[in-house]
Amino acid sequence: MYDHNQLEIPDSFMALFIAPGRSKPSATRAFITARYELCEDLANHLEEYARGQHHDLGLSEFEVLQRCHAGLLSAGSGVDAAQAEWVVRRLAEMAGWACPALDVSVAPEPLSPTSPEGRGSKSRRVSLQPERVAPGRRRRARAAPARSARS
Repeated sequence: MYDHNQLEIPDSFMALFIAPGRSKPSATRAFITARYELCEDLANHLEEYARGQHHDLGLSEFEVLQRCHAGLLSAGSGVDAAQAEWVVRRLAEMAGWACPALDVSVAPEPLSPTSPEGRGSKSRRVSLQPERVAPGRRRRARAAPARSARS
């Protein structure tokens, strides 16, 4: 039968679906293809972000990869632990970085207001939520800086 999808799935990804001692994957070709496309897209999108974290924050390559891995292990990422590791290894490959063993028990520490990243740098977390104003009230305009009178 002719396979309409000409996408070649790498052996490293296919191995995620083959149990030790088995030769056939535990999922259908369509499912594996869909998961591969998702994971490859994630790795591609994370590459620019990872390079930015490395350059802008001065993080080491390992720290960037560890943070990406921790984020992918979170509940809402849409990938399981094996796929998260594959995405990070693929990210490292695309970025040309060495990918050391990823430790799933070590999650990066959140930024604190006293850390160098949290004070006045571009990485400061900003709320994207609109300011809430009571109905019938106007937002208060910020006072303009006082001008000194020249004599």
